[in-house]
Amino acid sequence: MRTKDKKKYYAFKNDYKVLANELRTLSGITVSSAFNNTPPLERKIMTIEAIWDTGATNTVIREDLINSLNLIPVGKTANSTAGGIIEVYQYLIDLFLPNDMMVRNLLVTGNSHLNSCDALIGMDVICRGDFAVSNTDGKTHFSFCMPPHHNKLCLYERADKYNK
Repeated sequence: MRTKDKKKYYAFKNDYKVLANELRTLSGITVSSAFNNTPPLERKIMTIEAIWDTGATNTVIREDLINSLNLIPVGKTANSTAGGIIEVYQYLIDLFLPNDMMVRNLLVTGNSHLNSCDALIGMDVICRGDFAVSNTDGKTHFSFCMPPHHNKLCLYERADKYNK
């Protein structure tokens, strides 16, 4: 009798010594031009620092990274910003997260105003897994897992069960 292949989960966590006002991955993230979009000898890979932004619909990277990676636009889209709606180019990248997580052919846009990080990881990546933040004892704990677990985490249900 053949056993069923077990699903493998990939995850990482960041623990902060204080309450964090942003969720930042300081190491373990790399980006490259999408494998399907670039000949292997022309691919460049760069290590980046990213902020996880649940308010961003899509992932955004700094424009100087676009130039360094020799990314070629694959389209245009309208982007909503604090200053209004602007038209921006779209690029395909491969995003490598800590602990062997990978998002291939991710459609991203560029932004020349990202100063405090190299990229904003948006909901286009976050929705591919389980994303959790807790602030126990005045310290922030942030974790991410792909693919999503079959047993969802519901804080409402936990609180309701505890309070009964």
